[in-house]
Amino acid sequence: MEFKAIFITVVICLSLSIPLWSQVAKPRVQGIMLEAGGAAPFNSINYFRRLFSMERIDVYGRVGLGIWSRNLALPLGFYLAMGKNTHQGRLTLAAVPHSDSFRFWDREASDIMLDLALGLEYVYQFPNQHFLLSAGAFPYIRLDPAPGLTVEKSNFGLRPGISLAWIW
Repeated sequence: MEFKAIFITVVICLSLSIPLWSQVAKPRVQGIMLEAGGAAPFNSINYFRRLFSMERIDVYGRVGLGIWSRNLALPLGFYLAMGKNTHQGRLTLAAVPHSDSFRFWDREASDIMLDLALGLEYVYQFPNQHFLLSAGAFPYIRLDPAPGLTVEKSNFGLRPGISLAWIW
């Protein structure tokens, strides 16, 4: 139930940012990203949208879905894009609830895990400015919230990630 509330809150926050674009000189930037590895424990497709922009840093929100065999993941998070030319850096903060058998909403038989990921990526923006290619490393901590959230039951890991994004 808590995950539903968090997911709905993120979607509402992203949708409430729409009227603010009329106050910003820069056009709205949004896109679709195909990610292998990275924030999710396997492949995912993500929608992202610029929430606000400063001189050399843009802040984006992202929401995604990953399905692999019988596994399901929902990467949610933010990232900071640093730089304004074709070579950029990106810092990703993501919370990724995932399940190994599609029992995502059944708390009694649940195998839900929660990964908290911090991604450090290099991003190349193609000259046409509609495609991005990125590669990076994503250290994460995996928590098992079902029996009670404790640090003793957490696992640390590192995932490589590569993604291709189309922006408009």
